[in-house]
Amino acid sequence: MRRVLLLLLLGTAVGTVVLAGCGGTDTAEQAAPPAAATPDLPWPADAAGAQMLQKQVDNGSQPWLLDPGEVATSFGTAAYGWRDAHAVLPDGTRADGTDTLVELHGPDGRVARLVLSQPGRKGGGGIWVVTAAQAP
Repeated sequence: MRRVLLLLLLGTAVGTVVLAGCGGTDTAEQAAPPAAATPDLPWPADAAGAQMLQKQVDNGSQPWLLDPGEVATSFGTAAYGWRDAHAVLPDGTRADGTDTLVELHGPDGRVARLVLSQPGRKGGGGIWVVTAAQAP
């Protein structure tokens, strides 16, 4: 114990602190890693933000917002950390401006079910947003 105190005192005298002989932390006491935050819905923007995004798309930016599958896979990355997910529109689902159900298949076999809609313009030039998500 005297060596630890001596090292601590010596280190303090020269402007550094040396921690020697300290025990580790019990694993039960270690803090859990922070959970990934689930994005707020609608995603990627609320109604006001969607208007701004629609203008950006109309000016040639962010064309991925025009594809419900691309929006769903981007949501999967943001919400679940899935980098290799793929979106599937179930048979009979229409992507024409009505609410659209998309199944998002994660790389680990889990499936999230998302509802996407077009908050402003409907049909071929309108952006898509995720309005509901059933977590895997």
